[in-house]
Amino acid sequence: VEDHLALANRIRGAISRLAAAHPGGRILVVAHGGAMRVILMDADGVPYPGGRQSFGRIANCDMSRIAVENGSIRRVD
Repeated sequence: VEDHLALANRIRGAISRLAAAHPGGRILVVAHGGAMRVILMDADGVPYPGGRQSFGRIANCDMSRIAVENGSIRRVD
Protein backbone atom coordinates (compact mmCIF):
# COMPACT_ATOMS: atom_id res chain seq x y z
CA VAL A 1 0.00 0.00 0.00
CA GLU A 2 1.38 3.38 -1.03
CA ASP A 3 1.05 6.24 1.45
CA HIS A 4 0.50 9.88 0.47
CA LEU A 5 4.16 10.84 0.67
CA ALA A 6 5.24 7.89 -1.49
CA LEU A 7 2.55 8.80 -4.05
CA ALA A 8 3.73 12.41 -4.11
CA ASN A 9 7.37 11.41 -4.54
CA ARG A 10 6.50 9.03 -7.38
CA ILE A 11 4.42 11.67 -9.20
CA ARG A 12 7.00 14.42 -8.70
CA GLY A 13 9.71 12.14 -10.04
CA ALA A 14 7.66 11.29 -13.12
CA ILE A 15 6.92 14.95 -13.86
CA SER A 16 10.60 15.85 -13.41
CA ARG A 17 11.71 13.07 -15.76
CA LEU A 18 9.14 14.08 -18.40
CA ALA A 19 10.19 17.73 -18.22
CA ALA A 20 13.88 16.81 -18.47
CA ALA A 21 13.22 14.58 -21.48
CA HIS A 22 11.40 17.37 -23.34
CA PRO A 23 13.17 20.66 -22.52
CA GLY A 24 11.26 23.56 -24.02
CA GLY A 25 8.67 21.15 -25.38
CA ARG A 26 5.03 20.49 -24.73
CA ILE A 27 3.66 17.21 -23.48
CA LEU A 28 0.26 15.87 -22.52
CA VAL A 29 -0.11 14.01 -19.25
CA VAL A 30 -3.32 12.13 -18.53
CA ALA A 31 -3.58 11.25 -14.87
CA HIS A 32 -5.85 10.10 -12.07
CA GLY A 33 -7.24 12.72 -9.69
CA GLY A 34 -4.81 11.77 -6.91
CA ALA A 35 -1.82 12.39 -9.16
CA MET A 36 -3.33 15.64 -10.44
CA ARG A 37 -3.89 16.80 -6.86
CA VAL A 38 -0.16 16.40 -6.12
CA ILE A 39 0.82 18.27 -9.29
CA LEU A 40 -1.65 21.12 -8.80
CA MET A 41 -0.94 21.52 -5.10
CA ASP A 42 2.78 21.77 -5.91
CA ALA A 43 1.99 24.31 -8.64
CA ASP A 44 -0.09 26.38 -6.21
CA GLY A 45 2.44 26.12 -3.37
CA VAL A 46 0.04 24.20 -1.12
CA PRO A 47 1.81 21.68 1.13
CA TYR A 48 1.08 18.05 0.31
CA PRO A 49 -0.33 16.03 1.98
CA GLY A 50 -1.17 18.53 4.74
CA GLY A 51 -3.45 20.70 2.58
CA ARG A 52 -5.14 17.79 0.83
CA GLN A 53 -8.53 18.04 2.52
CA SER A 54 -8.91 21.79 2.00
CA PHE A 55 -7.53 21.91 -1.55
CA GLY A 56 -10.82 21.22 -3.25
CA ARG A 57 -12.19 18.76 -5.72
CA ILE A 58 -10.71 17.88 -9.07
CA ALA A 59 -13.57 17.05 -11.41
CA ASN A 60 -13.55 14.19 -13.89
CA CYS A 61 -12.06 15.29 -17.22
CA ASP A 62 -10.60 18.46 -15.66
CA MET A 63 -7.80 20.01 -17.67
CA SER A 64 -4.97 22.11 -16.27
CA ARG A 65 -1.98 23.70 -17.95
CA ILE A 66 1.25 23.71 -16.00
CA ALA A 67 4.84 24.60 -16.71
CA VAL A 68 7.95 23.02 -15.27
CA GLU A 69 10.92 25.37 -15.40
CA ASN A 70 14.20 25.11 -13.51
CA GLY A 71 12.77 22.39 -11.30
CA SER A 72 9.73 24.48 -10.33
CA ILE A 73 6.15 23.81 -11.29
CA ARG A 74 3.50 26.49 -11.80
CA ARG A 75 0.07 26.84 -13.32
CA VAL A 76 -0.10 28.47 -16.72
CA ASP A 77 -3.79 29.30 -16.50
